[in-house]
Amino acid sequence: MKAPDGATVTLGALLKGLVGKMSSETSALRISGVEDDSRRVTGGELFVCVRGESADGHAFAAEAARRGAAAVLAERAVALPRNTPVVTVPDTRVLLPTLAARFYGDPSKRLRVIGVTGTAGKTTTVYILRHVLSACGVRTAMLGTVVYDTHACVYPAPNTTPGVLLLNRLLRESLDAGCSACAMEVSSHALVQGRTSGVRFHSGVLTSLASDHLDYHGDAASYRAAKRRLFEPESTRSLAVLNAAAPHRREFERVASAPVVTYLVDVEESGRACRDALVRALEECFLHPLGPGALPQVDRQGPGRIAALVSPHAGYMYSCLL
Repeated sequence: MKAPDGATVTLGALLKGLVGKMSSETSALRISGVEDDSRRVTGGELFVCVRGESADGHAFAAEAARRGAAAVLAERAVALPRNTPVVTVPDTRVLLPTLAARFYGDPSKRLRVIGVTGTAGKTTTVYILRHVLSACGVRTAMLGTVVYDTHACVYPAPNTTPGVLLLNRLLRESLDAGCSACAMEVSSHALVQGRTSGVRFHSGVLTSLASDHLDYHGDAASYRAAKRRLFEPESTRSLAVLNAAAPHRREFERVASAPVVTYLVDVEESGRACRDALVRALEECFLHPLGPGALPQVDRQGPGRIAALVSPHAGYMYSCLL
């Protein structure tokens, strides 16, 4: 994927400290993007051969070269047309997050990224966070199941959490559009597959926890382990917000190095009960120091209404999260 502003970087700068010595000619190549899907190569990119669950990127290196890839990063020698240079490393998947962050200028370092995970409630929570922060005057991007909204553009969302290359591009686009925060859904699949690796989450939120996606994770313990990755020290740095009623919540507390805030709600299955519970969670989590009754008793009508209610006190929530 190419940078939103069309910027390029030398291959040497992109791979500095990650690979052995390259020829001066190869090191000086201008790279216009980083791609791991040969179908998206348009010319000038570094194509990274990644071994996936159903396909091996090495099998598509020649196609990427024919499409105009400037160079190929691979784990073994591959035959390529056009004398396209190949740089070999032990594990391309491990390096992909670093390459993505470097190419797009490490955008999560300059954005306050709030990651929301859980079996249910991710989408609603992300919408509420975006509304609340916007009420504080904080321009906030939103990435999740419904759309990817960078404030520069709104894209359809093929996945709850985008892949690592697209994620860094969207974060950079959000930064360039004047955003200072991003609320995003983080799925268990994404955590296992490394889609969020290298992203500096300022805050992590756990909404709920039940057995889900066992066809992918195998068992409930592996599912919980996937979710916990968001709260490990290398991911979330400043605040971990945990549902105290979530089963095995203590496991999440133990892995977190960031300060932990817990909230307790009684969530029923109905949508209205969930909305009410989320408002109570905001009161417990972020507004409690304002004292009981901080929010007026009103008819709650979804995220937009919740934002209107919370906005008088949103500054406190903003100070907690950011």
